[in-house]
Amino acid sequence: MVQRFRTMPSLKVTLSELTVREKIEFARRLAEAVPAYPARFPSPPFPRVEMEAAVDKLAVAYDAARLAKMRAHREDELLIEAEAALDAALRQQIDYIESASRGDVSLLRNMGLGSRIQVPAETEAAVPTEGQWW
Repeated sequence: MVQRFRTMPSLKVTLSELTVREKIEFARRLAEAVPAYPARFPSPPFPRVEMEAAVDKLAVAYDAARLAKMRAHREDELLIEAEAALDAALRQQIDYIESASRGDVSLLRNMGLGSRIQVPAETEAAVPTEGQWW
């Protein structure tokens, strides 16, 4: 005669595959479910109050992190906008200085722009000889 034993099912919960939000929801469900069966679960390692406190701590930290990320994202957008505005102002200012200075290299150097000056190399202009253009 073969005896059959009833085996207990195994719970497999891969916490690493859950998002933080999913973990929070899962933990809240367990925190409520375990006390609903006191005869079956008389002394859980984490009583409801402690489990709820741990869940609340994670939820607060999660919300704070999300808010910080949103603020950081907005700050990045403001940084990009401010940099673009300054770039436009600098381009206009440089164009003005270049035009108003009339190529006076010593003036530009005195203004602290010496390292930014690009003096074109002298080139020889081809002078047409008689009969070349006509």
